[in-house]
Amino acid sequence: MLKLFSIQYSNKLILEMLKGSLSGSIASNIIGPVIAIIILYDSIPITHLAAWFLCHLLIILFKLYIAPKLKMAMHDQSNDVHKLLSFFIFITSQTAVLYGVIAWLCVIYNISEIKFLIVSMIAITLSAGSIGTLGTVFIAFAAYMLLSIFPLIFALIYHGSMNFYIFALILFVYMIVHTKSGYRLFLSYQRTNEVEQEIIELNTSLESKIKQEVAKNREKDQQMLQQGRLAQMGEMISMIAHQWRQPLAAISSTSAAIKLKSSLNKLDQETAIKLSNNISDYSQHLSSTIDDFREFFKPDNETTKSSFNEVVESVLKIVQISIEQHNIRLIKEMNSQISFTTYPNELMQVILNLIKNSEDNILDKELEDSFICIRSYDTDEQLILEIKDNGGGVPDNIIDKIFDPYFSTKTQKDGTGLGLYMSKIIIEEHCGGKLSVFNYESDGAKGAVFQISLNIQ
Repeated sequence: MLKLFSIQYSNKLILEMLKGSLSGSIASNIIGPVIAIIILYDSIPITHLAAWFLCHLLIILFKLYIAPKLKMAMHDQSNDVHKLLSFFIFITSQTAVLYGVIAWLCVIYNISEIKFLIVSMIAITLSAGSIGTLGTVFIAFAAYMLLSIFPLIFALIYHGSMNFYIFALILFVYMIVHTKSGYRLFLSYQRTNEVEQEIIELNTSLESKIKQEVAKNREKDQQMLQQGRLAQMGEMISMIAHQWRQPLAAISSTSAAIKLKSSLNKLDQETAIKLSNNISDYSQHLSSTIDDFREFFKPDNETTKSSFNEVVESVLKIVQISIEQHNIRLIKEMNSQISFTTYPNELMQVILNLIKNSEDNILDKELEDSFICIRSYDTDEQLILEIKDNGGGVPDNIIDKIFDPYFSTKTQKDGTGLGLYMSKIIIEEHCGGKLSVFNYESDGAKGAVFQISLNIQ
């Protein structure tokens, strides 16, 4: 029983009650009283009716004053919630008391039965409507119901007419049935609210877990990207060694020539200057190579304006010698002229990955008359860069897996399975584009095309 009349309600149910009570005040504190006054103005002193109507207006003002404070207290999770809610329920119930007062005024001033019944029906109608406006907070509904019907029942009994006795009995039964209906409706509201809260808590829990999983996946992606960069760095060091071999050999032979000519007293000034200049040129080439590789691995903290032409030329400074030394024809069809904002070093890493992937595939197949074609062009909405080779293409049974992490066709060699995965992550997440692959067959050539698509900015 104590639980039945508790004021421990969820904020949502209280807010629904506030909304219903404030909107219901128009009917219960303005329209209803005005109709009652029109009916009774010639039967009850106007001063009494005016005071009665003024009380209704004061109730509205009190409601409008308390409701925002109650909402604020709920928002701030203040300890004043129960106190303000109790006060609001008390003020709301005074409307019912006022209808009891008007019923007794009808008895005191012995108004006609028809007028008494009309006023009674107004009170009954408003009490019936309270199930919709106050039903989410049962104690508010119960207080309004009992305080509006009980005085009316006693007034009807006091009036003394047999018809009124029967009406009072009907009202008593109605009060019990309607109160029980209100309680069942309240339980339904409460269960619905509890289910909604459970769903909200479940969604919150799921969102938290999803965020955790997303964070883990991002961390894993970062780790794999780092592994991919380290693997790529190993390939780059191999290319540095490859590019340095010829200049170092030239420096060594030039140094030996200087030493030999010097020992034979045949090193004249002109020859010494010429050989020294050769060593200087070779050294400059070595230094330039270091600059290219250092620039390549410099972190991109900010986006800059670049173009496919600029990025491809930077990549070819690093990889072109290796391609040509393996007798692979390098074809350039750079038709894209539009600049775009990007992370150029990351885009360079992707293009290098794709070119090296084509080179490794060609070398693995030991093809003659092999080529790598780098082609760029623009469409109405996109900038396209394609890297095409005639290495036979990607087998149909693995083409859908080619960008998966740790998937590699070089398991017999030194493949990490991270190069293409890293490339796809960079293009799609960092550059806002798309990286795809498809096979082609034309003019006797068969191979794969890796396509980078960037949106025109």
